[in-house]
Amino acid sequence: MIAEGVSMITTKQNEWSDLLRTKGIDGLTAQLKSISQQKITLDEKQ
Repeated sequence: MIAEGVSMITTKQNEWSDLLRTKGIDGLTAQLKSISQQKITLDEKQ
C-alpha cells in the first residue's frame, strides 16, 4: 500500500529493524502478540 508516496512495507521495515537486530524474530513476534492483545477503544473527540 502506498500513501503519500511512502510504502507501508518500508515504514514497517524501518519500525522493526532495530528490534529484529537486537531481539530477533522471537522478540518481534512477542511484541506483535502483545500489541494485538490490547483493547481497541473509540476516541470520541470531534
